[in-house]
Amino acid sequence: RPPPPPSVAAMPPPPGGYGAIVATLSVHHLDTAAKARWVKAAASCLAPGGALVVGDVFLEGGNDADTVDAWRARSTAVMRSAWPAASGLPARECDSLAAHVAACDMPEPVGAYERMMREAGLERFEVVARVDPGACGGIVIPCTMVVGRKKK
Repeated sequence: RPPPPPSVAAMPPPPGGYGAIVATLSVHHLDTAAKARWVKAAASCLAPGGALVVGDVFLEGGNDADTVDAWRARSTAVMRSAWPAASGLPARECDSLAAHVAACDMPEPVGAYERMMREAGLERFEVVARVDPGACGGIVIPCTMVVGRKKK
């Protein structure tokens, strides 16, 4: 496993806090408890009205019934079957990427992020973008972008 990312709290915010903190395709490597701690730490560094933006992989459609194991199986199957032809990467590299996903990815439902953000004092939670894998011939692992804003 790769080492954990540095804590947001270890990077002191400027006076008044940050206007935005953006994390893309990274937070899904943390377990649920670590995600909640990260969201809380990031929220504490935001200026009033600031935004926490997480663009990441989530369990399908925000469905709380989906499981990490099912998500990993779907994602790694796409990576192994479709990515070599679609990306031009050698099959062994796609297999290596799929092995990383199988070992390290721990996505959550969108609703879990909403709860974490609200518990961290953020409000106005919204899903601002979704990548539809069907629009890309089924070769894209669905990604979503969520935003929570700090109270003014």
